[in-house]
Parts: sequence; structure tokens; C-alpha cells
Amino acid sequence: MPELPEVETLRRELREVLPGRKIKSVVVLTPKTISPLTTRQFISRLRNQKVISVERRAKILLISFSPRPITLAIHLKMTGQLVYYPNQNQGSTLKPAKVEPLIIGGHPEDPAKYTRAILYFTDGATLRFNDLRRFGWLRLFNAQEIAKLHGHHGPEPLAPSFTIQTFHAILNHYPKRKLKVLLLDQTLIAGLGNIYVDEACFAARIKPNRRVATLTLSETKNLFVAIKRILKL
Repeated sequence: MPELPEVETLRRELREVLPGRKIKSVVVLTPKTISPLTTRQFISRLRNQKVISVERRAKILLISFSPRPITLAIHLKMTGQLVYYPNQNQGSTLKPAKVEPLIIGGHPEDPAKYTRAILYFTDGATLRFNDLRRFGWLRLFNAQEIAKLHGHHGPEPLAPSFTIQTFHAILNHYPKRKLKVLLLDQTLIAGLGNIYVDEACFAARIKPNRRVATLTLSETKNLFVAIKRILKL
């Protein structure tokens, strides 16, 4: 499953190519992917919208639009994948523009066989959402729903506000929980998944099935440092 580092890497790459692009049309091949909206509702709300930003919250990619203030939230779940195809005719003018890259982020699958939805931009570029197991989703949120999404998740582990004091407070509130269960709880710390929880615990030399109450202050500090270091790496 793509976790914080994979989604953040994808966000940084898409941030370089998506803002300013306008959606010409949308194709939905698997209606479940865009539920609870109908295909017609989803398409009509995105058509003629211009991308203004690409952000991330936890493991969720957030693409915001104007003039209608809506945000496309994308969760890759287990096998989701986004593939950005630049305009294939770019560079055909007398003064060629900078060639844009093909951007692929998420679970590596056949780019066509498992495509669930496609965004077509007015300049010829496209963004495909692929998903083998169909657990991933695309949702359109308004400002209130985005605020609720942010509030539902805990602090971002790479944010300056996530301090050792913040980490201590979270651990102290759930002393009976097993460490890995706590670290995977998105309402407590955002973006950590199975891979990086295991890696951080290994780097800190702490068994992930330990009870939180058994951690020493030294172990807690080592784990805090390991989480940030592993995610940055």
C-alpha cells in the first residue's frame, strides 16, 4: 500500500505539472471508484475546472480546483496508481517547450488493464487512475468536507509541529495499546502504514508488539527520531 512517502513523492511530481491545467472531459470506467456520486454528477462537477493546487493529507492526495471551490481527494489504498501522460504533441512548435515527464505513482500495474477513471485536460495531457483490487477511491469534497478530513487525521509526522512532546502525549494517552496498533491509527498520527512502522521500530530496536507502557523515555526518543528519519529517507 502506498504510504506517506509514496504519496508525498507523487504530490511533489504532480505539483510541477498539474496546476493551471483545465479539465476538458472525464471518463469513469468503474462507477464504484467515484461513489457516492453518480458518473454524471462526477463528470459535470469536474468539467471545465482548472487545477490550482496539489496537496496531501496523510495518505490522501488532494487536487483543488477553481472556479468551483471543490477538491478531488484520491486514496490509492492497496493497489491504486496514478499515471500522468503529458501532451504527446508538445515540442512540435518552432520553439519547443520543456518536455514533461511521464509520472507514475502508486502500485505498479498495467497502465490500461485496470484503469478506473481518466481525466482529460484541454492541452492533451491525461491523468489515469488505475486500481487492480478496486479498493481505491476518488471523492469530490467541498470546503467543509475537507476540513472534516483534516480534523479526522492526527498530526503529520514530518511537520514541525510534531515534536517529541506531541509524541509523548499520544503514547501516554494509550498505555495499554500495542505499539504498532497505535502507530497505525490514522486519527493519532497521519500517514504511517505497515511498511514504515516496521522500519521505524526496527531502526529504534523496539519490537512492534510491545505495550506502549513498557517503553522507556530513551526508547520513545529513539522511535521518534527513527520515524522522521525513515520517512525522510
